[in-house]
Amino acid sequence: MKIGSLKVEAASRAEFDDMIKSARRGLVDSQNKSIDTDSQFDLACEAAHKFALAALRHQGYRSENRITVFQTLVHTLAIANADLQIFLKAHNERNLLDAAALAVLQGSHASFVTRGLLTLLRKPLKPCR
Repeated sequence: MKIGSLKVEAASRAEFDDMIKSARRGLVDSQNKSIDTDSQFDLACEAAHKFALAALRHQGYRSENRITVFQTLVHTLAIANADLQIFLKAHNERNLLDAAALAVLQGSHASFVTRGLLTLLRKPLKPCR
């Protein structure tokens, strides 16, 4: 993480609850087999980001940088670096690959992101700062 990429901001229970609710809804939608795999992948990545941001906000911090939000998971939820790599890889692929290439890859990657997110949802959050 870059120094200064986190901003201290008081945690808001209402904001946290809304983020978790939105992340869970996105997770459910990402598992819908009737939608395109590219949409499943995008929904899974967005749900993972919302959950990671909720965990960061729960601790009283904010970041505008999506990578930083994911990187803080090792602190906010004490996830293993190997698990973190799933989210970072998905985020990078989402940013780098064009839509045509994603159509081939996203189905399997969406399931990796979804499984990783399901693991995160079972982790207890540390108490608020």
